[in-house]
Formats: sequence, structure tokens, C-alpha cells
Amino acid sequence: MAMKESFKNYCAAIGMSEVAQERVERVITELTSLYDNMQFDDIFINDMFRNGERTFASIWLFNEKYIVECKEFMTDDDYDLAIFYKTVQYFNIRKKDYSDLENPTEKSNITIDATFGYNAGLTCSFMANGKNCKYALNVAKKYFISNLLK
Repeated sequence: MAMKESFKNYCAAIGMSEVAQERVERVITELTSLYDNMQFDDIFINDMFRNGERTFASIWLFNEKYIVECKEFMTDDDYDLAIFYKTVQYFNIRKKDYSDLENPTEKSNITIDATFGYNAGLTCSFMANGKNCKYALNVAKKYFISNLLK
């Protein structure tokens, strides 16, 4: 199954190489097969700087019922699947050089942590730089903030 066009556009917009984009597509194809043709509505990919070099660490995939994290996806096949209970109990945003939320700069970065589920069972951590900051915030608003404020 081919990756959704919106996911391809996202990967290109945040500056992923063709090799990284192909790996994202392979991971999503594999997850779709493993999880009984599960479809995903949204994607976020953690990016960070390690030793001065930008790297992509985890893929987060969402739908109304589930959240999947693919840790160190460029080198590993390490997938966590969790039921999305929509009960956010803790939410934290840390940002730097990101005052215009619609227009992050190259220097912008954001870290978002959310804990949710019954008895605070699952924690999501997003890290983003540059253009990816806006995507992190949009996914957090849709899945975390909206469920915290109910």
C-alpha cells in the first residue's frame, strides 16, 4: 500500500531525504500489514540534532483509536501500539525561538510531552526543529490539547 499523499508532502516539507522518505513508506506499509490493514490519519516525525547533525528519530502515527510509535525507525523495527483513550492527564510544551506559531524559523525548536490513558499509562514525547515545529504543534492540538480540555 502506498503512503498517503499528505504524509509524502509532510516528509518533503520538513526536509527529509529521499532515502528517509522511502524508509517511512516501508515502515507504514509494514505496520499496515502487521496491524490488520490499519489506516493512519496523521503522522509526526521527531527530529533532533545529535553531534550537530539533524536526525529523524521516531515516527508517530495516529488514528481515532490507536497511536503507534516507531522508535529509531531509520535503523530499527521497534514498534509500540497503544489504544488512544483520549484522557490526557498531563501536557507540557517547551519552545525556543518560536514566538510566531504559524511561522517557525530555522532556529525554532519545540518539545511536547503528553501523558494519557487510564492511570497515566502512556507518554508521548515530540521533538521538532524549524518547519517541523508547526507540525508537532498541530498534531498535539488535535490529539492532546483537545482531549485535555474536555
